[in-house]
Amino acid sequence: MKYLFFGLLLGGCGLDSMNTSDTGQATFGDLSISPAAMDFGYVEPGESAVDSFVIQNQGGDPVALRGLGVVGSSAFSVKATTEIPPVLQKGDEVVLTIEFAPDAYEDFEAALAIQTDMPGMDYIERPIQGTGLRPSGDTGSGPGYALLTTDRTSVDFGEADIDGTVTETVLLQNVSTENVMVKKITMTDSIFGWDKQLSLPYLLKAGDAKEINLSFTPNAEQAYQAQAIIESDDPVQPEMVLELTGKGVDLCGICSGIIQVNTGEDPYELSGFMSLLGQEDKRTVSLTNIGDQTLTISDVKVMNDMIFTDGTFRITGFNGPMKLEPYEVGSFNVVYRATATGVELAIPEMDANVIHIYSDDLYEPDYVIGLTAVGIN
Repeated sequence: MKYLFFGLLLGGCGLDSMNTSDTGQATFGDLSISPAAMDFGYVEPGESAVDSFVIQNQGGDPVALRGLGVVGSSAFSVKATTEIPPVLQKGDEVVLTIEFAPDAYEDFEAALAIQTDMPGMDYIERPIQGTGLRPSGDTGSGPGYALLTTDRTSVDFGEADIDGTVTETVLLQNVSTENVMVKKITMTDSIFGWDKQLSLPYLLKAGDAKEINLSFTPNAEQAYQAQAIIESDDPVQPEMVLELTGKGVDLCGICSGIIQVNTGEDPYELSGFMSLLGQEDKRTVSLTNIGDQTLTISDVKVMNDMIFTDGTFRITGFNGPMKLEPYEVGSFNVVYRATATGVELAIPEMDANVIHIYSDDLYEPDYVIGLTAVGIN
């Protein structure tokens, strides 16, 4: 049977994201595509490389091929193919050979595009990529090319919390056929740094790449600008400069001081005071700021029962205002002395035998603790 040849697909369709590790088999319904993604790696401009896709019907139903080709970049083209039948029967396959011929020192992306009659899978793409490899330095016959490069020339860290750290990754690439020795990496401002995973000097072999993690740790609310300087034995560009920018800001999560009270029991009660024969009994109240901003305790007041005056509560150890930084702890004492035999009970509704802790806590600026005591005199 004489098979028809399908014209190559043209036009710019959205390409799948590249995944260089995705080199196995991709399956779409009954149709399998191997490899799942094609990566030519580095090829010098003026040279070319070839690789092949195998498209096979692994199911029991026939699959019609309505179009087959490469879209996205003219650096890739179909070099050769087996005859393409209009329908792939069970077990039939098509071999499509792709050629990569870069014309510049840059990354190239394209896709294998397949049109079928499969429901919901009438258009399929598989990614193809490759990189133009720069030749080694100046040979004397013309201008040389830098051996070492990065995937970007500037790094913007954006906003970072004061004393917090933001990191960005830069890819250092040897885009030549010669080894390059990376000698030194320095920052013009110590606010910026790098993780020093490379033990310098570091030999970056031909065609290899290495990730470098840069960091930004601002200590003030302001904009920062600096440079990362990468020194190497690249004969064309011995110093490569990355422009670094970032802004220090005060980023808070709660944005408030929050009071936490510890009485040793119910945080809204202090009970069990016992005063015998005029002797004082004392309890300590601890205060913790569990917010992320400064908490100010402006005052601590005790309100005694003015009707049944069997004893008196008073505050010691507080010299307000008290400022607590996040997770800082402060305290004060509550002292009770009986003046008669009797029982003191907290009556919050009458503001009797209670403590008021006044602060700038947005949620509980007037924290009330009830007081209970027994006196024998």
